[in-house]
Amino acid sequence: MEGDYLIEHKLLKSQPQKSYYQQVYNVSSNSSNRIPDFRNQLLWEPKITINSEEVVIYFYTSDNSGDYEVCLEGFTINGLPISIREVITIK
Repeated sequence: MEGDYLIEHKLLKSQPQKSYYQQVYNVSSNSSNRIPDFRNQLLWEPKITINSEEVVIYFYTSDNSGDYEVCLEGFTINGLPISIREVITIK
């Protein structure tokens, strides 16, 4: 088909599911205490399902002191967008 009224859209191919790294420190070993952690992004969790009123998410802070923004974004079961932002300070 041809015509000025047609628009060609290029679609992205499906991507394989990504596996994100999350640092885990061995609490029983002191060997990791000497290695500084200077990451700026502390946690990236692309899929969290909330099934209760309270959900606990654990992450480690950086050895870089300063303010970090905690962003939670997603959608309700009805498709409404949710965005919550808080700032934590690491000293």
